[in-house]
Amino acid sequence: MAASNGSEYFEFEIEAGRDSFARPSNAETVEEDEEELMWAALARLPSQKQGNFALLRRTPSGAAGEKEEYAKTETVDVRKLSRSRREQVVKKAFATNDQDNYRLLSAIKERLDRVGLEVPKVEVRFKNLKVVADVQTGSRALPTLINVTRDTFERILTGLRIFKPKRHKLTILNDISGAVKPGRMTLLLGPPGSGKSTLLLALAGKLDSNLEKSGNVTYNGHHLHEFHVQRTSAYISQTDNHIPELTVRETLDFAARYQGSSEGFAGYMKDLTHLEKERKIRPSPEIDAFMKASSVGGKKHSVSTDYVLKVLGLDVCSDTIVGNDMLRGVSGGQRKRVTTGEMVVGPRKTLFMDEISTGLDSSTTYQIVNCVRNFVHQMDATVLMALLQPAPETFDLFDDLVLLSEGYVVYQGPREDALEFFESLGFKLPPRKGVADFLQEVTSKKDQAQYWADHSKPYRFLPVSEIANAFKNSKYGRSVESYLDVPYDKSKSHPSALSKTKYAVSNWELFRTCFSREFLLMDRHRFLYIFRTCQLLCGLVSYTIQLDLPLVLGGLFRMMASLARDMVIANTFGSAALLIIFLLGGFIIPKDMIKPWWVWGFWVSPLSYGQNAISVNEFTASRWNEKSAIGDNTVGYNILEGHGLSHNDNWYWIGVGALLLYALLFNNLVTLALAYLNPLRTSKTAIPLDATEENCTGEGVISQEEGGKKKGMILPFQPLAMTFHNVNYFVDMPKGLVEIPYILMQTITYGIITYFMINFERTARKFFLYLVFMFLTFTYFTFYGMMAVGLTPNQHLAAVISSAFYSLWNLLSGFLVAKPSIPGWWIWFYYISPVSWTLRGVITSQLGDIVTIIDEPGYRGTVKEYLEVSLDYGPGMIGVSAAVLVCFCLFFFGIFAFSVKFLNFQRR
Repeated sequence: MAASNGSEYFEFEIEAGRDSFARPSNAETVEEDEEELMWAALARLPSQKQGNFALLRRTPSGAAGEKEEYAKTETVDVRKLSRSRREQVVKKAFATNDQDNYRLLSAIKERLDRVGLEVPKVEVRFKNLKVVADVQTGSRALPTLINVTRDTFERILTGLRIFKPKRHKLTILNDISGAVKPGRMTLLLGPPGSGKSTLLLALAGKLDSNLEKSGNVTYNGHHLHEFHVQRTSAYISQTDNHIPELTVRETLDFAARYQGSSEGFAGYMKDLTHLEKERKIRPSPEIDAFMKASSVGGKKHSVSTDYVLKVLGLDVCSDTIVGNDMLRGVSGGQRKRVTTGEMVVGPRKTLFMDEISTGLDSSTTYQIVNCVRNFVHQMDATVLMALLQPAPETFDLFDDLVLLSEGYVVYQGPREDALEFFESLGFKLPPRKGVADFLQEVTSKKDQAQYWADHSKPYRFLPVSEIANAFKNSKYGRSVESYLDVPYDKSKSHPSALSKTKYAVSNWELFRTCFSREFLLMDRHRFLYIFRTCQLLCGLVSYTIQLDLPLVLGGLFRMMASLARDMVIANTFGSAALLIIFLLGGFIIPKDMIKPWWVWGFWVSPLSYGQNAISVNEFTASRWNEKSAIGDNTVGYNILEGHGLSHNDNWYWIGVGALLLYALLFNNLVTLALAYLNPLRTSKTAIPLDATEENCTGEGVISQEEGGKKKGMILPFQPLAMTFHNVNYFVDMPKGLVEIPYILMQTITYGIITYFMINFERTARKFFLYLVFMFLTFTYFTFYGMMAVGLTPNQHLAAVISSAFYSLWNLLSGFLVAKPSIPGWWIWFYYISPVSWTLRGVITSQLGDIVTIIDEPGYRGTVKEYLEVSLDYGPGMIGVSAAVLVCFCLFFFGIFAFSVKFLNFQRR
């Protein structure tokens, strides 16, 4: 246990109602003797095994009506702790029920100090740091279609070093210098747009490569290229990016395994145990158990996770999924704390924390910042934390302050001296005004005048650049400069302070962790994967080549998604890729009919190799070796020749090999894209105008006069002022009816193009019937999609189920397999497939009255007779087909309306 002053002490359980000076009972003496024997047994263990066992005092029952028992001490294997035991270890080590880690950390620090073990420290310095971005100005910055297209071509030409567009230079950080010291809680303060996030990213080594950076950033005097900065420090982002299906505990457990959280204490334990044994020092059992359990790595669960859950107040929601916008999980404030927990659960002691209080109330923010403060003070950690509007009690927790504004450092030094500096400039904090709010507003032109307190001279607006220069010339600025002028003594750097390796754990452990996480996610979506597995097993009947095509197409779609990095762009390029693959794959248009300048598309289409392999495997079989009525060749040979396909048996294995190579290529490109391509950026909301564009103020431009010179900024939207009066909210029609006008426009556009392209008979009646069946087809497909989304909890499951039904509809619609050829046990599906009724309606309405004679080998008769004999399309079914399609539309829409009203997947 540990006292409030940080020193350790042993807790003695005293029986309730017994005088504290009474002679110890026999049971108490026996308990102490047993504990002594346990410590002696641990000391006799080999050195490599001593770290695996610890003593843990069982909590007394203390139940009402029962005599309180003494806490029984037992030996536990820290490698095999259950969840309840891990929580007990953390609870005992905390020595308090409050969300406060001071006693735990002070006891650990006291234990290390007693044997003379030094805690690694990291000092981060930045000198003459300047970050500049190339941005567009004026209307060129607006995210219009023309600008986006132009940007794409400019990036391509720039990458080829052919052309470099002229951009405006926007200075984000302007030649700033400073230091973040270990053991000092440092606050990064500044108004929005002052460059706080850029500074944190620059210090963490995560600055965007597109930004121009100059100056130096060092850790203990070492430049960033001399060690692995990503393993030495951690940047905690403003955005929450999590896997929504994982619980809070699972998220932190996986983060702990990836970051090697066990190495934090593992580096101490061997030397610590040896030194304590030499000096005959006996540690607190609670602290010893916590440190030993925290040093165990490679396990599914970690004591570090339970510790972070306790510190961040997430233990109450540890088994709740994180969730996102589509999947309900923890609250927004809790999700923000999960973002923080993911990074602090690791062993890194240099933290750059960016707006971690977003979505948190002031009390929760205070508790978290206080725990981080304890971590900094007791373990000599290095923390630079950016907060936008900290409460006064939270602001007082910090030791040092870095104040940024417009890319300048306007103050850096002890927190309590900041007001004195601004008072020297003539500004004073008014009563009942928070210090943090004052410091962020005093540099603003809109708010600065209210803080002017020097009545001996008239107020004049002090620009940020002047305040920054005044700070450099002040005693505080000279103190920072003189400190930075003395180089850091690298010999004082602890060997383990800076990480020399890229990964905290082995590649095998990373693989095991990734595999276990993906297996867990698959288990969460077991229905989805079982359904897809069944689809795959059904494809076994179509030979091995059928298994390669899904791999290729899946890899192609994943490649499109990873390259596009946007859902709309990925869908657009994916549809275009499918069109090219199917159009030039030799199935829709035979190879010999493809134009010479497009024949290259046949050889690069994966579908052509799949079709070649399947066709050769099928039509070279013995059942197709019958002599054909046309020529002297076999039926199979004529079919292959007619479609421009090879009849060489080797093409089966060529096709299989080509498809496997395509699958490897696409999936490797996915890996490269995920590794090296950055997410697409959104347009900037405010970009300063160049001097040449000072006359561009107008719609979407905010301008101001300053000393006769016009300045301003461009907004990627038109600013409007809206006033609401007598607002009424109502729903005037179902959602499905809203879709009908769009479907009608699609039908007319599609019908006009395809009807005359197919060259159907040009009569008003047939054209009208064609439009009717196309309209009904588009409608039931739309309503089916709405129904699938309404009946499923997420879009992935809806897409998989829909694709399965689409495949069955097309397979048994009478097109790929004619109705007379469908097996009897599958004929029922023909009648419930809406596509079959579409085909029946379109074909009978357009060709059902054609009496033109067909004179071909194998059949002689009219077109009307051919439809009846070969496709079983009899007369008088046009009206029935239309009525059936109307019923399908009503059925799908009715199920969708039911699902919207009665099904709710937005549950915890």
